[in-house]
Amino acid sequence: MLKKLAKLLFIVAISVSLTSGSLIFAEKDNSQEFIKKYEQYLQQIAADIQKTQVEVEVTIPKREGYDDYKYGSGTIVAKTTVKSGIELLSGKEVENTVYFIHTNPHMLGDIEIVLKEYKEARIVINIVGKKDSKIEAEVIAWNWATAGLLLKVVVSQELLEDFKFEVAKISNRLPICSAEEKHSDNLLAEFVYAGGYPRGELAVSRGTVTKYVDNETIKTRSYSFRLLKTLHIAFKGLVGPGQSGGGIFVINDKTGKPEWIGTTTLGLDQLTIGTPIDVTVIRFLKQIPDVKDLIDFPKYKFGTWFERARSKTVIYEEYSKEKNEKSNN
Repeated sequence: MLKKLAKLLFIVAISVSLTSGSLIFAEKDNSQEFIKKYEQYLQQIAADIQKTQVEVEVTIPKREGYDDYKYGSGTIVAKTTVKSGIELLSGKEVENTVYFIHTNPHMLGDIEIVLKEYKEARIVINIVGKKDSKIEAEVIAWNWATAGLLLKVVVSQELLEDFKFEVAKISNRLPICSAEEKHSDNLLAEFVYAGGYPRGELAVSRGTVTKYVDNETIKTRSYSFRLLKTLHIAFKGLVGPGQSGGGIFVINDKTGKPEWIGTTTLGLDQLTIGTPIDVTVIRFLKQIPDVKDLIDFPKYKFGTWFERARSKTVIYEEYSKEKNEKSNN
């Protein structure tokens, strides 16, 4: 009787052991599948962000006291079409596509002086495709207090096949900050993603917002300027020269898609200082006639400090007209 009981217990033990092993392997298989799907999801996020990012190249004669690094990044914020003529053979109207790109004004340094005194200065958008191309960009407006410079490029139908960029969707919220009191127990708070071309390489880095700062003075090696509001982000990934002007994104909880929440202003090692989208929208993009009707602007709430804060959006067309009138007088 005891032998039969011992044999039965042995069989039960073996069965339990085999079942446990199967569960372990099943969990391992499930976790590997989950990791694989998660990595694919991150790759898709990176791909979606990259579609909105362009490389900006500036050609200006070397100036004493200024950085001579000539590459940066930009985010596509709006597009439209313009008629460019009629095709001779078919008689059909030909349309070009106009893209508006948001980047950083310190790409040009002292913009007013550059636009007035350096006629040979050029800004181009680099395109990698069947035919590597450079498309001339036109300055539309700028605002130092929001770290905003808006450029316009006209893309012909011949180049449109290679110009596979998309307009970034603007988020209606800012990312959670790890320093906020209600999220103080959550060390990482919420991941954000930065796109652009650090050191000339198309890349997407992930990080977390550590704090927001009002009226912060930013100092570069060449000059300093005051920003209405900044967000500080600790990144793990490639950051460096060339990323300035690139977009910062957060993931929409409902769609799972990246949305534009800021612009990289300055990178120091793994710390990045950016300008949040609420300031960019209200104090810059909404002030520009060329794009204010092309963008679906979210609504943001601000404190009283924002109403008192000073900033000036300069429209280049008005600026150049005013300069010409003064010089003629």
